[in-house]
Amino acid sequence: MEPLGQQLAEMVNVFASVAGAGIAQAVLVLVSTLLLLGIGVVSIYVVIGVLGDFVGSGDTGYVDGQPR
Repeated sequence: MEPLGQQLAEMVNVFASVAGAGIAQAVLVLVSTLLLLGIGVVSIYVVIGVLGDFVGSGDTGYVDGQPR
């Protein structure tokens, strides 16, 4: 029979390794989710900007707010 201190130490080591794996997975999921959200926001911003350039590119006859 192992001493109680050694049994407790082994239990703590097992718990720490399981908890550590869970924390690592949670951090990985969080980072990948934030990365995908960032890519999505930038993509939407670029698409809206490109569409805005096409829609707003008509000739108004003004340059910098002044008539030509």
